[in-house]
Amino acid sequence: MRKLLTLADREEISRGLAAGRRLCDIAAVVGRDRSVISREVARHGGRAGYRAGPTESVFGNGGCVGMVDTAGVLHRGRHAGTTAPVPLGHQ
Repeated sequence: MRKLLTLADREEISRGLAAGRRLCDIAAVVGRDRSVISREVARHGGRAGYRAGPTESVFGNGGCVGMVDTAGVLHRGRHAGTTAPVPLGHQ
């Protein structure tokens, strides 16, 4: 099973991007593979638009598919994967 990125991981990614660090350097600090960091950044606004923080719904279905708890961990409901992910901030 894959370990999901926590809010603390996302904050470290955001700080690393703001400091102009390379994705492989950020990945080493977070303890994840570079590809995980690359996908996370690409999914959520790219280098210029990436922001850390929990959101109401990650999948844009009124919170029925994916919710991020206060620790920044994504929880998926029984209908996970039935709708296409929506970029954050465009719900």
